[in-house]
Amino acid sequence: MKSQEIKKRRLELGFTQIALAERFEIDVKLLQTWESGAASPPHPKLLELAFDALKGNWAISPETQAEINRIQKFINDSHSNLAKTLN
Repeated sequence: MKSQEIKKRRLELGFTQIALAERFEIDVKLLQTWESGAASPPHPKLLELAFDALKGNWAISPETQAEINRIQKFINDSHSNLAKTLN
């Protein structure tokens, strides 16, 4: 998700930067860095899903579902590798 998209979606929902940061439970300065393009969100597809949830749209695109699956696989594989290391 690009910086201009983040700002556009925030404004479409009628949120100030402070209100959206509070809703996402992140520091407003972090949101500002995303909107300015100085930094990118770590998981853009999950940010898209969060915006969709705020909009009341729970339909998940195939691309978003694929990203969620990829992240879940990464988490599961990491747990599995850690368990093997500890045993």
